[in-house]
Amino acid sequence: MSFLRLAFVVGSLVLPHSPTLALVSRVPLFLPQSSSQIAAIRHASFTSCGTTTSLSMSSRRGDGGNRRRGGGGARRQRRPRDPPPPIPLPGQPGRGCFRELVIVGNDVFVVKKDDQRSGVETRGTVLRHLTKSPYHPRGIKVMLVSGDVGRVTRFVDDN
Repeated sequence: MSFLRLAFVVGSLVLPHSPTLALVSRVPLFLPQSSSQIAAIRHASFTSCGTTTSLSMSSRRGDGGNRRRGGGGARRQRRPRDPPPPIPLPGQPGRGCFRELVIVGNDVFVVKKDDQRSGVETRGTVLRHLTKSPYHPRGIKVMLVSGDVGRVTRFVDDN
């Protein structure tokens, strides 16, 4: 009886060599309602005739392992990037978007990831650049000497 309950939970994952396949095939499929139920189905196992059979799925992606292998498919073309705007004059907004203007050792104001909604700025000295591209529309990401990480919004010298 416990095997039938497990077969009900496992649904169509019962192995074909099982002697109760005809009986189990008439049992309605179990549709998982939460991620914990899905995890229980993926790692289910049962004991039949003294041998333990595992029903775990090999893929973590959630597609049941049906991912195509190889790179033979056509790839989607990316839209070319727009060129960056001209560098603004000192005192104008948008200067923190250019990597060449953010110099290591300068004092800047950054917005940390946690403060993006509120827009609270943190003042500090640039320790190193974290953005590799020469331009980023939301500001160059830097690490400050204090260890804080954020995007440059403006320079202290531009006030």
